[in-house]
Amino acid sequence: MLVASTHIVEADSTDSIRFSSGVTIYSPVNTTYNSRFLNLNLTFDQGAGLHSSLNYSIDGNYKGPIPLVAENLPPGFHIINKKTGLVTLPELSEGLHCLTVNVLCGLYDYHGVNPPGAPFTPTSPGSTDYIASWAHTIYFTIDTLFQENMIYIRVDGSVEGTDKIQRDGNVYTLTDNIFEQKIVVERDNIVIDGANFTLQGRGLEDEKGISVPYRNNVTIRNVKVTGYRNCIFLENTANSLITNSILDNEFLNISVGVRLISSHNNKVNENVITNNNIGIYLRSNSSSNSIFRNVITANGLGIHIAGDNLGLTDTVGNIITENNITNNDLGVYTEYCGINTIHHNNFINNTEQWDDVGFTPWPITLPISISIWDGGREGNYWSDYNGTDSDGDGIGDTPYILDENNQDNCPLMKPVIIPEFPSWIILPLFLTATLVAIFYSKRLRMCLRHF
Repeated sequence: MLVASTHIVEADSTDSIRFSSGVTIYSPVNTTYNSRFLNLNLTFDQGAGLHSSLNYSIDGNYKGPIPLVAENLPPGFHIINKKTGLVTLPELSEGLHCLTVNVLCGLYDYHGVNPPGAPFTPTSPGSTDYIASWAHTIYFTIDTLFQENMIYIRVDGSVEGTDKIQRDGNVYTLTDNIFEQKIVVERDNIVIDGANFTLQGRGLEDEKGISVPYRNNVTIRNVKVTGYRNCIFLENTANSLITNSILDNEFLNISVGVRLISSHNNKVNENVITNNNIGIYLRSNSSSNSIFRNVITANGLGIHIAGDNLGLTDTVGNIITENNITNNDLGVYTEYCGINTIHHNNFINNTEQWDDVGFTPWPITLPISISIWDGGREGNYWSDYNGTDSDGDGIGDTPYILDENNQDNCPLMKPVIIPEFPSWIILPLFLTATLVAIFYSKRLRMCLRHF
């Protein structure tokens, strides 16, 4: 059991341990986790001219190599090549574990005046090929017993930490409002039905309202989530649905309505997402997700789409359609992501409709993400579009230009008609719109674009 003073973190620890070999491990680190599902997440600074490989073991048992992805800038800017590795660890048991990361570096055909020195040694006497190796071990604990303020839906289907969730088969229904607790989902193929009740956190003290790590086919519906840094957090989760919910952080400045990390084929449909620093955040190769018929209003960033490398190859294939993206400081923000499709949305009265990290002043040129802004025949409605429609077909005669590689070729002259939400959302949505009209008046929010 954990003592009360033990620092509890979840599987996405932001702490780190750095080793002399250039490896920095972010998760797991020397701490205690309340999840059996962890990532080995690291960066490796490799010197120019070196060849390297990494592998890992858990509790002395070899588990395999660590794939590395280069994130270095164009040649000529760095002598150190930064690489990242992300490995999903096997399901772990309760108790103490050790993780060993092995690093093997090779310096081949070396002809310097002096030998490279320790820790490099020649592969054979007189050889010009040198190798060096390091082994780093860290210890961490898995303790998934009930923790204060936590509600668990366990793998076996049981509910721990509250009597306000009723189970009927694979449907888990709230029977009352829940305050100052967080829900962690450990079971696949379930439905969490909020029954129009509220899950209320304590603000910055609570990281996640509903956490869904490494799961498949989880539906979250009919719930208001407020007062968390992340209202709903999906990590390495697929084929899941978030629908008919209100994700409102009531002007909490460091907050996300829905955050997807390395999650695929999920749907975020027909929700009200408001008063967050970031409304919807897709990151770390979260691909092939659908963002459909949401009201995304009065946030700092409406939708933030971000990859993890300069190659613009991940966080790709997401489809964003029929959303009301209104009264945000910035409608859509892209950052090192691949091609995503964005059309039939209403971009209304955002201070900026779109921006990209590539426009940030920097000593070197950063790549700008390219998205598809129309479906070939119809695009989006832009409240600041000033073009004409000479043939009356409802499509502007000239493109809506975002930049030279991003443009809506078929801008709509009138807003997209989006069907109404179910009745329980209408009143809160009306009240939200009223408050925005009275108090918002384009409030300025500091957007943490590298959240």
